[in-house]
Amino acid sequence: MTDFNSEHLLETLERRIDELESRNAIEAMHADFVRSVADRRFDRLADYFADDATIDMRAHGPRSGRVAIAEHFSGMAAVPLDGASYLLSSPVVEVDGDRATGVWTWHRFYS
Repeated sequence: MTDFNSEHLLETLERRIDELESRNAIEAMHADFVRSVADRRFDRLADYFADDATIDMRAHGPRSGRVAIAEHFSGMAAVPLDGASYLLSSPVVEVDGDRATGVWTWHRFYS
């Protein structure tokens, strides 16, 4: 017969609930970020990143730190892109305690 360990079960459930709530918060933040991109609110985009974050937008190369990320996005705002639209897809979100990482594919379309 197996002993029922309610303390272990409670800890496991609390950890799983925390991870699910964290993923949900990240998904909501991602939706708001995409809306800001679509609205060309590039001045807001760096606020979505931690101080030690790194972005890698391929052709532009990696940018680390909120200041460098803000500079990158402000450069995007300076370039008029009539007819451009954006789509972020294929999210990979990993939650590990109080840290999380996310990777998305950024598509930019021109008409």
